[in-house]
Amino acid sequence: MTMVSQDGTGEPGFVLGYDAAAKKWKFTIPVGDVETLGEWKALADATVTADQWVLLTGLYDGTAGKLQLYVNSELKGEMVRRSTWKSYGALQIGRHMTGELTERLGLAENQHTGLIFG
Repeated sequence: MTMVSQDGTGEPGFVLGYDAAAKKWKFTIPVGDVETLGEWKALADATVTADQWVLLTGLYDGTAGKLQLYVNSELKGEMVRRSTWKSYGALQIGRHMTGELTERLGLAENQHTGLIFG
């Protein structure tokens, strides 16, 4: 589930959210702006608890090429990025948030536009 992302041409410049397969918070940057080439992924070494708000922060250090993922202000995951490209698209907040999370917040479909989760 994507909470925050930045548009790219073929892939988002980054994604901050929840990895359902790993059952962990994630901060990802794709290998390139072409679909299906893969991604660099920092997963949080922390338990995700249902119905508990968290401060989720993704930090990218361009000089070191490092992705860092913070959960509630604590570093919980990091990954070194080994490829570079820049995304110049718009910042998207809550764009693909539907279903269970939207229902838990008591929002109708598309009513969450503009919400900032923190």
